[in-house]
Amino acid sequence: MLQNKKLKALSKESNPLNITLDSISISTSIIKNPLLSFSYAASGIGKEHLRIFQDIVESIDVNKKVNSLLNSDHVNKSENSAVNHHKCRDVKSTSFYQNEYNKLKETVNKIREESVPETLIQIGIGGSFLGPQMCIEALKPWAIANAIKTPKQCRFISNVDPDHVHTQLEGINLKKTLFIVVSKSGTTQETLANFELVKAITKLSGIESIEKQCIGITCKGSLLETNYNFMHLFYIDDSIGGRFSTSSVVGMTILALCYGTDIADAFLEGAVQYDSVLTVNEVIKNAPLLNACISIWFRNYCNHQALGVIPYNSALQLFPAFLQQLICESLGKQGSIDGEPLSYETSPIIFGEPGTNAQHSFFQMLHQGSTTTPLQFIGFKKPVIDTPVGVKNHTLLNSHKSAQIAGLAMGKNDPNINKKFFGNRPSTLIIASQQSQKVLGALLSFYENTVMYESFLLNINAFDQEGVQLGKVLANNLIDSSKVADPVSKAYWDLLNK
Repeated sequence: MLQNKKLKALSKESNPLNITLDSISISTSIIKNPLLSFSYAASGIGKEHLRIFQDIVESIDVNKKVNSLLNSDHVNKSENSAVNHHKCRDVKSTSFYQNEYNKLKETVNKIREESVPETLIQIGIGGSFLGPQMCIEALKPWAIANAIKTPKQCRFISNVDPDHVHTQLEGINLKKTLFIVVSKSGTTQETLANFELVKAITKLSGIESIEKQCIGITCKGSLLETNYNFMHLFYIDDSIGGRFSTSSVVGMTILALCYGTDIADAFLEGAVQYDSVLTVNEVIKNAPLLNACISIWFRNYCNHQALGVIPYNSALQLFPAFLQQLICESLGKQGSIDGEPLSYETSPIIFGEPGTNAQHSFFQMLHQGSTTTPLQFIGFKKPVIDTPVGVKNHTLLNSHKSAQIAGLAMGKNDPNINKKFFGNRPSTLIIASQQSQKVLGALLSFYENTVMYESFLLNINAFDQEGVQLGKVLANNLIDSSKVADPVSKAYWDLLNK
């Protein structure tokens, strides 16, 4: 896709983008789905782009690559591993993943029937907290609207900063707290350090063995299983990458404990339902595939270096941070899947903030800054807590979202340069009727599958993270007296510690 002459020619014709909008283009440039619809009217993508996208998708046989992944072939070549996160959400199967999920549900139902824990704390880092934390936050309004009995607190310990750990343990009854400790390998340095600190703090509070209040999530035979005596253990395996683990027991354990197993079931159902687009090879009918094509077009042919994700829903305030890891860790690669250096760009920088808050922070730059940055808006037709007194506010929320899309695309002419808006600032829009657990599962599917498609089109491995591993090795060399630290790291270590 990156060497396509037709796209290069089109980029010259479309540079700057010539976005034209009217009621017809807005009503037709959309891929509709019962859970999520995808509008690309304001993206500057036209019929010729779509034709070329389709030719490219067919030329590299994307459908074959998808089937290879779904058949558990070892598509993660650098780690010689399958990629099985899609299998975690098929609750009707009898796979290892579903056996673990069913065990989880049985355990959670017993715990909630006896007494909903006063506080839940998940200890993990990266995908072991970003996705689960995002889900907990995103479904708070739904739980309120449906009077779901929940713990008083749902907290996460991720950063190895001791101040963070102490803060997360403050103001709660530690004896009525259930901990979930997540490390696939059982050796994650930050997670183990944080758990040891939690053990020390709780011991000072009179709790002799906090392990009796812990659920562990790890691979079978890991050090997390063998070194600790947890009350329950749920398993994953090496084919579930951290940033793709939200629909596994990594994310579903705390979701089910907080909101109930029915909510976890519905979340997985929404993801499975939206995964059905994986059988569709037509760009104009497969929203994640089209989204992947547009992303590559923006990054490589329009030279846009970033993508802003703006959910007009405060409960999705953690969604951009979740996407930062999912997209940047997956697509931030410099070599092809065949081990060759790349001559093109891969991942955009991901940032975001809920609307309308974002309008009062960085939207000035988006409208009149010297750099064009595409946006992806997420919007809902009605609020979750749908009361007559809230209708006016939600109407105002959607009016702002609509106005921002139009203003960025169309601009405004004015002889005063400070009041002139050049427009041609592209965006796309994801639309759902109302936030729910099924819609949230569909959102997860949409973005996970976008990343998968984009990696196929870029010919890179989206499922490893050597950049993360490097930092771990360098840090470990500093604190392990048997290792020799590199002089640059050592110099900064001395600067911070002497």
